[in-house]
Amino acid sequence: MPARFFRFLLVGGIGFLIDSGVTLGLIALGLSPWLARPPAILLAMAFTWLANRHVTFAVGNKRSVSEAARYSAVALLAALANYLIYSALIALALPPLPAIVIATIIVALFSYFGYKSFAFGISTRS
Repeated sequence: MPARFFRFLLVGGIGFLIDSGVTLGLIALGLSPWLARPPAILLAMAFTWLANRHVTFAVGNKRSVSEAARYSAVALLAALANYLIYSALIALALPPLPAIVIATIIVALFSYFGYKSFAFGISTRS
């Protein structure tokens, strides 16, 4: 497994802990599983942008509005797909944690290649 993809999985794992921890915490505080998920996704997204930028893809140039917009576009598409899968699984009576795990796994490869090639503009050869 290439080192960059391993770092992506590590960053994503921490993002997953943020996402699932906030989701489950908000559910425990009384929010519905559907309302608890969006703020959790946004917090995880903010963390993973910074961590992917510095750890996974080691981007050396300054952050730019353009880069943030590209990252946000990929992240929002991934988050939407993740949320739709999660919602469908919740509607099928799957508990929230397994629904988060399944949705995250399904969307992970899209995210990796979207961030690598579009958000940070890293060649597919590197």
